[in-house]
Amino acid sequence: MTAVNQPAGSVTLVFTDIEGSTKLLSEFGTEPYREALAEHRRIVREACARYSGYEVDYEGDAFFYAFASAGDAVSAVSEAMDGLKEGPISIRVGIHSGEPELDPPKYVGMDVHRAARIMSSAHGGQVVLSPSTVSLLEPGAFTLRELGEHRLKDLAEPVAIYQLGYDSPPRNSAEAQFRFPRARRRIFNPLHAAGPARHADICSVSWTRSGGIGRSSSISKRARYGLNRKIRSRLRPVTS
Repeated sequence: MTAVNQPAGSVTLVFTDIEGSTKLLSEFGTEPYREALAEHRRIVREACARYSGYEVDYEGDAFFYAFASAGDAVSAVSEAMDGLKEGPISIRVGIHSGEPELDPPKYVGMDVHRAARIMSSAHGGQVVLSPSTVSLLEPGAFTLRELGEHRLKDLAEPVAIYQLGYDSPPRNSAEAQFRFPRARRRIFNPLHAAGPARHADICSVSWTRSGGIGRSSSISKRARYGLNRKIRSRLRPVTS
């Protein structure tokens, strides 16, 4: 197998992960699982090698590949998914294109984290792509399905997600068509308006914003009378 140089500049990153690996190990037993894992590695590596994929990392049940071409990355993943279709192991895949910094033999930068988060939004048997990857593909070269915008862990803005093919339905079909708004929070600091307050004059106020995430703060009794009736009803004295 010919060695592949580490791609630089515009790079398409591919993360894969086995769905339910712990459950599979428990059901199969150590030796059958080891054999299935080895077959999974062979299929993924051979498919990626055919399209000049650079293996950045492999750990346990997950691969990290980089490609100089977005089209090659998607073609390699498509072949790998076809090869795994009849086997016991199902993988989820995330593909994202960007310009990560080289940290030979690996990469560093937000594009790496974004690719990993996109992969985490998928389920077994599903391949999801970022808009940056989709924009680099030849029109009509692949069947894609738009899944809408999703909030991904640690990313400030929602990310539009696309699915490769139609065979694997999105896990959260209702959510897939919903565009998640940015969380909005109005900041109110009655302590500044009310001036210094003694400990005995402090009350606690709680409120809930989008998604049911609770917040709490301390305000003075003097300030609470300036709040509207809805907020005032939630105030409760702080007991020491």
